[in-house]
Amino acid sequence: MRFPTSSRHDAGEHRQRLAAAPQSGQAARRTCDLVACTIYPPAVARAGQRRIQGTLFAFLTIFFAGITAAAYDAGVWVIVVAGAALTLWMGGLAVRTLRAARQP
Repeated sequence: MRFPTSSRHDAGEHRQRLAAAPQSGQAARRTCDLVACTIYPPAVARAGQRRIQGTLFAFLTIFFAGITAAAYDAGVWVIVVAGAALTLWMGGLAVRTLRAARQP
């Protein structure tokens, strides 16, 4: 596996950080970019990702609701039906994902 290098870090430092990853029976999640390599346990990664994903779904729900309202005012019923379906779907995903992020 090749690691990106930059002026601040070299590949050897990235390998040392990966070798020092916690050994809890599961592989630690690795995030490497040009600046640094971050290692954290899978449970922390999942909770953070669910929170961000739930927030994204909530914003998409709001945007789809706005599109649905604008289409209703314009009288374009095909867009109203499609927008309402997408709003309900994204809203359900947002609620489920944010609930899952709260549970340990």
